[in-house]
Amino acid sequence: LRVEDGAVYQGYGITVHEYIVNQRLEKAKNLIKDSQYSLQEIALKIGYSSLSSFSQAFKHKFGKSPLSFKFSNN
Repeated sequence: LRVEDGAVYQGYGITVHEYIVNQRLEKAKNLIKDSQYSLQEIALKIGYSSLSSFSQAFKHKFGKSPLSFKFSNN
């Protein structure tokens, strides 16, 4: 089975790439809430090579930076 880049993830109305990014960011959100990992470690664990890119994607999805999210959940 080959999935084209623009293919829509069946049932979600989003591309496969968007689905994967959303899953990674949800995992990051849980790690921020439930672990003692640094934000840099979390970014690396979910596949981002830079904290800046991770922070930008996280803020776009959740409306606040990972650091703001971390402090609002402690």
